[in-house]
Amino acid sequence: MSTFIQIHTLTSHSTHNLNRDDLGQPKSVEFLGHTHGRISSQCLKRAIRNTMKDELHGKVGWRTRKLPKLVKEYLEGHEIDTNLIKVMTQEIASLGMNKKATEGTEETQLIFLTHQELEEVKDKALQLCQENEESKLTEKTKKEIGNAIRELFKTRKFKDGVDIAMFGRMTTSDVFEDCDAAIQVAHAITTHPVKNQDDFFTAVDDLGEDETGAGHMDEKYYNTGIFYKYASINFDQLASNLADDKELAKNATSAFCKAFVTALPTGSQNAMAAHQHPFVILITLGNGANSNLANAFADLAHQRGNLLKLTAQAMIQEFKSEQDFFGDLKAVETALLACQKPEFLEKDDQTIDLGTIQKTNTLKELWQQMESSLQGVV
Repeated sequence: MSTFIQIHTLTSHSTHNLNRDDLGQPKSVEFLGHTHGRISSQCLKRAIRNTMKDELHGKVGWRTRKLPKLVKEYLEGHEIDTNLIKVMTQEIASLGMNKKATEGTEETQLIFLTHQELEEVKDKALQLCQENEESKLTEKTKKEIGNAIRELFKTRKFKDGVDIAMFGRMTTSDVFEDCDAAIQVAHAITTHPVKNQDDFFTAVDDLGEDETGAGHMDEKYYNTGIFYKYASINFDQLASNLADDKELAKNATSAFCKAFVTALPTGSQNAMAAHQHPFVILITLGNGANSNLANAFADLAHQRGNLLKLTAQAMIQEFKSEQDFFGDLKAVETALLACQKPEFLEKDDQTIDLGTIQKTNTLKELWQQMESSLQGVV
């Protein structure tokens, strides 16, 4: 039975366009008959990956099409014959697809690479070039070069590319070892209906003293709302992807949860500075089935009062309701809660019943309790 670490957060964003669609408007979704704001999981994962880099001490990969270009520049730095470089570049460019590439210094698709994979390919390419003279290159030799490069990518583990172990790797090439994702991240949605608004603005030409009117006109779109964000970590899958290194999997889990709370997309931040972080965080650990609590907010559109408080209590109530109804199917061994404002947990001047949830008073205390609970898994 797999162990799952699940994290639920509530974040109130002021005017923002953190993740826009093809028309430049904040993304949205129809949910329970209303239009809700949305931030895509891809956008969230990108922000999380960038935030985790320091926490994981560089053990993160690159998503790129430029492997052939990087190898080409490496070989040029070692003064390899240009014809040999061309052959090597074409062989490496063909790795990203099932048919032979003939031109270019880019793969035909984005490929998630670890630092170790990149360095190994560069070193292997240099070795093969030094072993072969340009004048003796034959089709058979070229094929052997290609096969030698392909051999590097067989049955890999991703200890030096923890984000690949987390989010997976899938290509349409049979050269690169695919990796099943150990983490699922939901699209963040607002807990209430929203309506996109537009901001018409002008800019004055500072040197246009003899001109009338604006030097520039445009409009930007935005909305506001309380976003529910959710993710689930399959700890056993993560450890397997990391060559069964449970200590590294524990550290990666901790890094992910911290980044999930602090990471923010960069969309329109210079214009809107939507730098808000969660006011409620719920983390659970156990071997029960995953639970996305988005249905908790079905009635919020019809309720009056402090929306932050109502949203916090709705999420907690949904968690307790699922625990009671599903029993062992969604059982959790540990449930930890951090709430920025204690009054959000009060109703009629009484603290609401948290059931089996353990309340922590600060974010620091939450991380300490979470890491202590993870020790039992390791």
